[in-house]
Amino acid sequence: MEEITKQIEYSLRHIGERTKLKSREHLKVYDISLPQFIAMQWLHEREQLTIGELSKKLFLAYSTTTDIVDKLERKELVLRVQSEADKRVFHVKLLEKGYKLIDEVIYARQQYTEGILAVMDEDDKLKFNEALEIMLKRMRSEDE
Repeated sequence: MEEITKQIEYSLRHIGERTKLKSREHLKVYDISLPQFIAMQWLHEREQLTIGELSKKLFLAYSTTTDIVDKLERKELVLRVQSEADKRVFHVKLLEKGYKLIDEVIYARQQYTEGILAVMDEDDKLKFNEALEIMLKRMRSEDE
C-alpha cells in the first residue's frame, strides 16, 4: 500500500473525529445526541422516510431508531405519520423546528470549517474540494 494512501486515510479519520467532537459541542446547546442529529439530517435530505428506511441509513436496530424518533417527536422536531397505503407503516417527517435546528448546526460547522481552511488560498481550497468530491462520488457509487 502506498504511503500517501495511509496518510490520507489517517487524515480523513482524524478530521472525521474532530468534526464529530465539534458537532457534539454544538448539539449540547439543543440537547440533541449525535445519532438524533444524523437521523434528522437524513430526513432533511429525503423529506420523509419510514422507520425501517431510517434504521438502514443509521445502521441501527429498528428498536433503537424507534427510540430516537420518539425522543425527536417529544422535542417537536419530527412527526410520525401513518401511511395511507399500509396502516402498519409509519413515515417520519422533519418539522419546521427541526429544519431550523439543522440549519443552525450546519452553519456553525461551516463557520468552524471556514476558520480551519483560512490558512489556504482560494486555489488550494478549490483543488481540495475537487479531490473530496471525487472521493465522495466514488463512495456514493458503491451504494448503487
